[in-house]
Amino acid sequence: MNPRAYTPLPLIVLIGFLVLYLLGGPQSGAQAPSSETPPPTAQPIAIEQIGVIFSESGKNIRLSFTNTSTKDIKALVLLADLKDQQGKSCLTQIHTAILGLRDGPGIPRRRFPGETWETRLTTPLDVDGNPYNATLSIDYVLFDDGSHWGPDSEHQSAEIRGVITATKMERSRLRRKLRKEGIKAVVTDLEQ
Repeated sequence: MNPRAYTPLPLIVLIGFLVLYLLGGPQSGAQAPSSETPPPTAQPIAIEQIGVIFSESGKNIRLSFTNTSTKDIKALVLLADLKDQQGKSCLTQIHTAILGLRDGPGIPRRRFPGETWETRLTTPLDVDGNPYNATLSIDYVLFDDGSHWGPDSEHQSAEIRGVITATKMERSRLRRKLRKEGIKAVVTDLEQ
């Protein structure tokens, strides 16, 4: 067999996903059912704690989120106010999720109105080995249409918009390279 003519299957799969990514990826046509229109000041995401598992590293909280707005969600910031056993605030964890940065099977580009999804959050242990109690809140939501909701008390909106802009710029650069120089040049570029 000619070694130059053989391309390993993992490389072919990688190139296929790369081309999908560069060309915008598959668009998911499935939408969850819409919910009723909330008042303008209503929180656009409902949070429900659906389970807790304690481990050596902390408390693992299983959460369910529901988009209660009438708009697609592009990004969100979740705050976890960690309190000690006496109820005193000790630390705030900031969790930022930006959708649509990666493409592929099962990776959402946005969260639709009425859609529910799950995630996990780990809170650390205090110095005595006790788990902190977490009070969760949504601090900021960026909708797919560019509008937003929330106080943005941790000033994450600028970082979110910067990441989204940088991702679009890099995707455009790689698309141009693909059109001008071909897939081999793009793969070489990404390997560096």
